[in-house]
Amino acid sequence: MEEPLDLLRREVNAAKAGVVKLLLAARKSIEGRISDGARDTRRIMTAKGRNRVYGEINNLYDALDINLDVWARELVDSTAISFRDEAARDVGAVADDELVPRFSRKHFGKYYEQIGLPAKSGAARVAGLHIAAAKTQNMRKETVSQLRQIVSQVFLESSLTGRTNKQIQRDLAARWLDVAEGDTGLRAFDFFVDKGGKTWTNNNYFNMLARTLPANVSREAYADSMAAAGIEAMENGSADDALAFDLAEITGGAMPCPTCARWRGVIVSLSGLDKGHPSKQDAMNAGVWHPNCVCSIGMVDRDVDADRIAAQAKLPNPTGATKDELNAYADEVQARARDSVRTDTTTGALKGSVKRDRALKSAATKKRVADDQ
Repeated sequence: MEEPLDLLRREVNAAKAGVVKLLLAARKSIEGRISDGARDTRRIMTAKGRNRVYGEINNLYDALDINLDVWARELVDSTAISFRDEAARDVGAVADDELVPRFSRKHFGKYYEQIGLPAKSGAARVAGLHIAAAKTQNMRKETVSQLRQIVSQVFLESSLTGRTNKQIQRDLAARWLDVAEGDTGLRAFDFFVDKGGKTWTNNNYFNMLARTLPANVSREAYADSMAAAGIEAMENGSADDALAFDLAEITGGAMPCPTCARWRGVIVSLSGLDKGHPSKQDAMNAGVWHPNCVCSIGMVDRDVDADRIAAQAKLPNPTGATKDELNAYADEVQARARDSVRTDTTTGALKGSVKRDRALKSAATKKRVADDQ
């Protein structure tokens, strides 16, 4: 069975590959349109002609918006289904098959809302959301602004030097071509992805989106599926069964941020109804699952993990506390877990030492008896 973190990494890598492909295709189309406009020197010499090119560039950005929305919808579907199935496998390990949850599509709206970006009617009609509006709007403005600046510079220089119309045409065309094909480059895309698709840092907005969206969806799909299993258990048994699958631990990658590191391994209540543990929302309030975070959650078995559950429940539940108090609680959970490990290790070493002493004494005794005989 695939581990949740491995599954999430696979979803994130697929998301990154998908968005890079879209950005490269959009950049190529926009640069191609600028090249065509530059070669039509008669058109770019008139304001009407240039405005037509700007309008065509805007249309290409509209297409990118819609393609990004479709990408996001498909990503949400894929990730939600994967983690619904992951939850079903976890539940199936401790419950009857009839408790396997069914993830509901009605929750997708909640996932979209977490992104917090404005809607755009044209894209919304096609895909139901506008996941990248905040950035693509700025990118289109930057592209048109870059071309307009070139036009202003060329005409200003020409007025000072007395160039002919043909010289102005050649200069304007050369500088527009430099944006599309040369060293100057199309600035709007440089921060996100270069022509080879290699510009890709954690501060890159689309990289953040490709990591954060599947991470958010995976967490919520898993939690909703666990809740559904608990509700179904309650309907088939006793009221106590409603919380049968309510506890989960926070799991993280190899190098989480300091906040995520202190919450790694902490048990939380997915619903917030278990009064012995902080809620999933408390962890979020403390700073876990921030943008770019790929921490996940995994089910805690109330029988197998009974000692861990009881140990953490001895601490006062910090639900509703301040961010600092929540993080102090997580620090205390980690400290007690480390003390427990040290105690277990020391106890094991002492037991091993006693066994070795007994074995040595037994061997010595047997040797003395044999010598005496």
